[in-house]
Amino acid sequence: MVLPAKNTGVITCEGRDIPYEVVRRRRVTRNLYLDLDEEGGLRVIVPQRMSGRAVHRTLHARQRHVLEFISREREKRQAIPKYAYRDGEKHLYLGEALPLLLRPSQWGASKKGFDGQQIALTVRDREADTVLLALRRWYRDRSRLHFQH
Repeated sequence: MVLPAKNTGVITCEGRDIPYEVVRRRRVTRNLYLDLDEEGGLRVIVPQRMSGRAVHRTLHARQRHVLEFISREREKRQAIPKYAYRDGEKHLYLGEALPLLLRPSQWGASKKGFDGQQIALTVRDREADTVLLALRRWYRDRSRLHFQH
């Protein structure tokens, strides 16, 4: 459970100012954990009772570890492919990159299909959010075929 008490700080590591957000959690009892938020900013998860000063001192004492963590995690994130949700774009399924075939829906209903060569989705519009939602449903339906038997 994330508590509403959040605060921020800045630590200087090797001449670089690194802003961070402190998130206090009840389940974290002793250690300080590093994480990156959606934008790649540093998030520090700490015990509920750890003071801001103690957080800052710990980060300052472990500067090299903090920098290594940030660079390692950002590299991992860059290695993850950015998907586009448009016709012909390739998406992974069971280790194969298959093209997406988008067909317009005449009645506003979404339909899904798979012929082993491509992922066919019938969607009401070609907006990325609509296609993403239909693709997630397609993956969910395909996984049910594999795990319900």
